[in-house]
Amino acid sequence: MQSKLQQLKLFHYFVPALFVISLFIWARELLLPVIFVWVLISLIAVAMSYSLNWALLFRKRQNGSLPVYIRWLFTPYLIFVHIYNLVKRLRDPVPAFQKIYDGLYVGARLNPSDLRTLEDEKIKCVLDMTAEFDGLGSFSYDNDFEYLNIPILDHAIPKRAQLAKACRWIHKNRLQGKNVLVHCAMGRGRSVLVVAAYLLAIGVADSVEQAMRKISDIRSTANLNRRQFKQLEQLMRDGCSIIKSKAVIIANPVSGGGKWKQHKEEIQDYLKPYFTLHILETTPEISAKQRAQQVLHEDYHTVIAAGGDGTVSEVANVIGNHDINLGILPMGTANSLCHVLIGIQSKITPILSACATIIRGELKHIDMAQCNDETMLLAIGVGIEEKMISHASRENKNESGQFAYIQGFINAVNNNKVLKLDVEFENEKPVTLKTPSLVIANASPSSSILAQGNGNPDFSDGLLDVTWIDNAHSPSVGSTIKSIGNLVLNTVNENASSPDICHKRVSQIHITMEGGLDYVIDGEVRHANDITVKVVPEALRVYFAPDETDDELMDYGQLAELVYSDE
Repeated sequence: MQSKLQQLKLFHYFVPALFVISLFIWARELLLPVIFVWVLISLIAVAMSYSLNWALLFRKRQNGSLPVYIRWLFTPYLIFVHIYNLVKRLRDPVPAFQKIYDGLYVGARLNPSDLRTLEDEKIKCVLDMTAEFDGLGSFSYDNDFEYLNIPILDHAIPKRAQLAKACRWIHKNRLQGKNVLVHCAMGRGRSVLVVAAYLLAIGVADSVEQAMRKISDIRSTANLNRRQFKQLEQLMRDGCSIIKSKAVIIANPVSGGGKWKQHKEEIQDYLKPYFTLHILETTPEISAKQRAQQVLHEDYHTVIAAGGDGTVSEVANVIGNHDINLGILPMGTANSLCHVLIGIQSKITPILSACATIIRGELKHIDMAQCNDETMLLAIGVGIEEKMISHASRENKNESGQFAYIQGFINAVNNNKVLKLDVEFENEKPVTLKTPSLVIANASPSSSILAQGNGNPDFSDGLLDVTWIDNAHSPSVGSTIKSIGNLVLNTVNENASSPDICHKRVSQIHITMEGGLDYVIDGEVRHANDITVKVVPEALRVYFAPDETDDELMDYGQLAELVYSDE
């Protein structure tokens, strides 16, 4: 017979067992639908990410880990892909990763068993091209690995900016003598695409076919789909200009009240992983123009102007029409051109957004203009614009910042001086304009309202936008203020019109005024007997930010996370 203690133990285990069995019988009809819905939601989410090419749905962190909530949401899918890749890996006829070129390897997703091989091959840099798998995680930090993730969905193609970012990162590390492994799930598609693009960019291969042969001769399973192959062909047509790793920063230390000194280390932290940087600072004796001339014939692919609009114009004046990319770091007070190229983000996070724009590598040819013997990127202003800038002296800007421009603007409007200008538009007959304000714009942010005669000027249309106020019939302060109000409406609605706002698009303009002409060119005050302004179409190649998307906005955060994790 069983003892009372044994009977008690039996009761303690038997009753809960009966309870669990009863619960299972009661809930089995509910449990299966829950599992079914879970699997369905997971697969629909994955299908949406592929249909939208939205790799960020997996929310892969910069250290390669997936958030817990993503793991739970995608558990059915992740179980499937892990089993699938494990089976494929076991049957794979090639090693996990292989050396393709000096210091460059391509391979499959890493398993813990591969880490010893990494050490044997002295690989300390890992570029992970997957969105759906965990990366090295804490191992990268514990073993002093440099790790970068660029999340791309399987069989998808990266954006050009992502491809440029990957190739620059590889190139930067190889130049430092480090071995780099590029991997995706199986080392057949995404990683092969990046390695092929890199071989094309550094000139090791002269064609897409040759680049693929160099890889497939070593890694027989390497294979690109049609879209990936077409992306490489497009890269060849564009001249493979995705590795421009040698860059010089020409910095004006006094711009913006000394912003350069304040942000110098931060900027280097952002850019050094992607560029080999050299820094030249201007001095009272050496201008930004002279610094640019100093590096013009050296092997720099990118010149970065760190200063205000005047500094940028000086640098652009030298490198325009040369095979050099221009980057802009907003170190001045207004930074109008940076605002045009990057957008409102340049006002919210100026340093981070400017660095992210340069790192992305999106390039655009923009027009320049020649005013007498000077280069113009933004605008030339006569009247109110010139008086406003004249008031905003270095001392006033250091003391009041952008409020110096506002004070100057108010003073100029209250003064309301009407100028008599003799103007010749291209080959037309000269006309006399009586106006308190005339602006010749190549590019202008919406905040420069005096240039908004027909909305924002287009800096790549091969034309100059000339805007002037015609209130000679009523040259009062109130009339001028009303005209400026109409210009403000033009920034909101390009279809707005007003008889006192005149606008004309031309490729050349000549202006004279009795007694000489005071004017401002890209923020610098000048005087001349007359000025001739000619457009120079597509003379400058600059880094710019395309219309912001969620993916691109996320890149700003990822860039910051990368910098801080490297520290």
